Amino acid sequence: MRAVEVLTTIFNFFRLIFSLPGIVASFYLKRRRAVKRFREEMIACGVPTEEAEELSKMYSFGIRDIMRLAQGASET
Repeated sequence: MRAVEVLTTIFNFFRLIFSLPGIVASFYLKRRRAVKRFREEMIACGVPTEEAEELSKMYSFGIRDIMRLAQGASET
């Protein structure tokens, strides 16, 4: 492997490592907004507040769920 390829690989690795916290934070902020919007829409359509809360909790998924899906896909 040439020196340029090694340096490019190292640069891309560090770029990925430093961008990961921003990606995770952005995911959680967008997810929170989507869950809130989902709950508000259900309440506006006449769903009782308690049921809307329960359904909005089931709506959301986290990074761990995505990691499990990716891990399951890589094992097959």
